[in-house]
Amino acid sequence: MRHPQYSLPAVKLQQSDGTERGITLRYEYDPDAPSKNPLGFAETTQAIEAGYRLCQSQGVKLVVVFVPTMVRVMEPYVTFDRAEDKIRYLPNNVGSEKNDFSGRMAEFCRKLGCPFIDTFTALRKAAAIDNRNLYIPVDEHLDIRGHELVAQTVAEWMRSQAMVNHRVK
Repeated sequence: MRHPQYSLPAVKLQQSDGTERGITLRYEYDPDAPSKNPLGFAETTQAIEAGYRLCQSQGVKLVVVFVPTMVRVMEPYVTFDRAEDKIRYLPNNVGSEKNDFSGRMAEFCRKLGCPFIDTFTALRKAAAIDNRNLYIPVDEHLDIRGHELVAQTVAEWMRSQAMVNHRVK
């Protein structure tokens, strides 16, 4: 979530090839977002439930895929110039918190019976090997490798559900 009253923080991203890149963050990781924005979270869950029910009525399986913010995935490689920016953009440990958005959404989907795929672990593991091209540093959306990894994660889930029996390249 953006905070317009604050200037966007400049950070350094240490890349796997040893280079360092200066970037400006726009999207923070806020583990309390569902509690701070209950109306937004409720609207999101209502939309997912309505979509899930509609898909079910048509014989379609809905899968919710969660892609975490770049700063959450790249946390080990990001250096903040100011301590207050780090507190705001990465307020605590970025592991799997039960009450953050992904944890709350996973619980909601589990109760609904709707499959939920959180790509945090896959993206974090990939970043540990090579953190380049997972996210677009100047944009914070998925880059080429990030899209490939999310697609592979979904394909693996589909194979585990016997939805496909061939390997996606």
